[in-house]
Amino acid sequence: MNFSGANPKWLLVGFGLVIGSMVLSWVAAIVLGGFKFGSLERRVAHQIAREEYAAFWERMCQRLLQLGFTSGPQQGIFLQGGSEFGNMSSFTHAKTKKELRATAYDNGAGVTVELSLRYLDPIVGDSGETAYRDNVLDFVSGNIAEMRVVPNRSFGAVNSFIGGSVACVSLVIMNLIGFQPILPAICMVAITYMVMAIIAIVAIRSKPGELTGLWLAIAGIGLGLLAIIGAVGLQARAAF
Repeated sequence: MNFSGANPKWLLVGFGLVIGSMVLSWVAAIVLGGFKFGSLERRVAHQIAREEYAAFWERMCQRLLQLGFTSGPQQGIFLQGGSEFGNMSSFTHAKTKKELRATAYDNGAGVTVELSLRYLDPIVGDSGETAYRDNVLDFVSGNIAEMRVVPNRSFGAVNSFIGGSVACVSLVIMNLIGFQPILPAICMVAITYMVMAIIAIVAIRSKPGELTGLWLAIAGIGLGLLAIIGAVGLQARAAF
């Protein structure tokens, strides 16, 4: 079995399967997220009595600070988020870049405070970002007393499950069409997403209650192993 040579078709096929699995994972994330994507901006308005405005604004700023928002380039703009390189738990909602704008004006009968919140990193597949956005607006407005924890579905877990499934389906198709060598192409996609599954599991365990998808990641590892075992058996049979 020579896996190198002048025509490494297995390398091209394996790379194609890895990229194809990633594309399918994005599609799955969009579907699971209810086809919600983009900045997910929402605007709300609150009517405040003039004598209560100062207390409202002070409480809002305190709660924004509590959530990790910092003052932006202009008054009334607050920023939150920014993934930390190397931090596997950094992909929770609070780490995603977002902007909250607060404006106030006298409406004659009192003060109107308008709040808008949008994600600066475009969301591809809502994994809980909409719920987090709504909770932030409710919390800083005083509608709820405490910020609720919003579970975030791990994209790595979804990706590993899709990748493992693609590896198993590809194994069957390759065997039916007589593609050789099967083993290196299957190993390429299976191992890639098994490693991703392990990273996802570590991240999920580090953020219990905030990250979900543990069983998807475990299933991804199982599917990847199944595909590799099947490929080894078929490759060995082809060698005789």
